[in-house]
Amino acid sequence: MVNVVIMQHAGPDDYASGHAAIAAAQALVDSGAKVLQVFFYGPGVLYSSHYLQFPSGVKNLQQQWLEFATTQHTPLVVCSTVANQYGIEPNVPPSGSLAAGFSSGGLTEFMEALSKADTLLQFQPGLQHSCQHSCRQETVAVRELLQRNSKTAKDITNDASSDAYDAALLFEFNHSPWQAISRHGLDMLLMAVSLDIPCQAIYNNAALSQLVVPTEQNGYDPLKKIAMLNNVFDFTEFYSPASDMVAAGNQQYRVPLQEASAEQIAQMQASAKHHIIF
Repeated sequence: MVNVVIMQHAGPDDYASGHAAIAAAQALVDSGAKVLQVFFYGPGVLYSSHYLQFPSGVKNLQQQWLEFATTQHTPLVVCSTVANQYGIEPNVPPSGSLAAGFSSGGLTEFMEALSKADTLLQFQPGLQHSCQHSCRQETVAVRELLQRNSKTAKDITNDASSDAYDAALLFEFNHSPWQAISRHGLDMLLMAVSLDIPCQAIYNNAALSQLVVPTEQNGYDPLKKIAMLNNVFDFTEFYSPASDMVAAGNQQYRVPLQEASAEQIAQMQASAKHHIIF
């Protein structure tokens, strides 16, 4: 049986991503897979609000997740830290605002589930996904996805081409430091590294600015904790496409950033057990 973890990073007002995630979850179990956990992160934590309402004419995605969780005995785990940032208190009313059926947890619970998973499915804000597939089409698509993405530790060990770039988790960053998704990704990377999980991090295009040494002109530094990766945990697996580093010009980076060719990055993506994109 294939074990899967689903991360819903998009908020409940992103209907395309929400429908895609629920359809994929159902297709997974129809295909014989087991969904170990659905983890709500970033704006996705709003799914857990007791006071969440959906507009008329739109399916109640919160209720669909609750029905799925009950039927499949799948925990719906909400990142408590991010939930607090969105005003969600970790208890059910009247002492809190967490909807019954959701559990308040953290990145540790997510990492524990991920360690047991063969595949991670991540649903991000702005996902362009057609929700017109029939259930049968979704099942076929998910089967193909599992065949393409499932990679066990044995697979990684036996992959001769992955010796130089093997990691359990590959984080790929694509946004400027001023976007919340960058902070969420950094927090997850910090947790993984603190748990001694082998990780690598790739910074593309605008994400390179996350690594630039801040100046007085830059003002507030929303990713100040990034220095902990190298200073506290001796993490040195920072990479960026060579072409992006050339385009960025001469910059002073606050971590030991390494150039990587397109072939090397493709190798990292292929050899990592789980690929997480922020």
